[in-house]
Amino acid sequence: MSPEQLRGLSVDARSDIFSFGCVLYELLCGRRAFSGVSAADTVSAILKEQPEPIVKAQAPSELLQIIKKCLAKNAEQRFASGDELLRSLKSLREEVSHPQMNVTKELSRNLRKPFVALPILLLILVIGFVSVRFFQKRQKIEWARKTIPEINNLIETEDFTKAFQLASQVKTYIQGNQNRYRACRCVHI
Repeated sequence: MSPEQLRGLSVDARSDIFSFGCVLYELLCGRRAFSGVSAADTVSAILKEQPEPIVKAQAPSELLQIIKKCLAKNAEQRFASGDELLRSLKSLREEVSHPQMNVTKELSRNLRKPFVALPILLLILVIGFVSVRFFQKRQKIEWARKTIPEINNLIETEDFTKAFQLASQVKTYIQGNQNRYRACRCVHI
């Protein structure tokens, strides 16, 4: 029974919503929302006390809010109708049945916090910088590898000045790679 019903006041659908909240609470917690040793103690608990808090691990926080609103002592603070309660429960069901959306919402909320966003942004910048440097170096090494035959051709045509200039440039990119360096050793740098 709702508080207003126990007081003998007029009741409407919100009284049933209170009763529904009591049943939902008991289903979730395995204990009554309001109880006492006697019927008078139970009536007193319904009129004056709040139910024991539900452990958050037992249910999603949205469901806890729905139960709390159903169990409000003041009828004006409860859902206005069963339809409004039903819409809230359906919305909760959608969120629970699509957990990836919840994760996305939570991630989106967290990314707006500076202490989360700044380190992530810094990490992305560092990864981007390292990637660009790596690919630039790979391109230069590839250019050097393709230039070695050209250096050999210049040596064969006895154009040692151009061969020397190209070999000097190539040497900076293939210094650590002994096989490529040997291919270019015919030009003493």
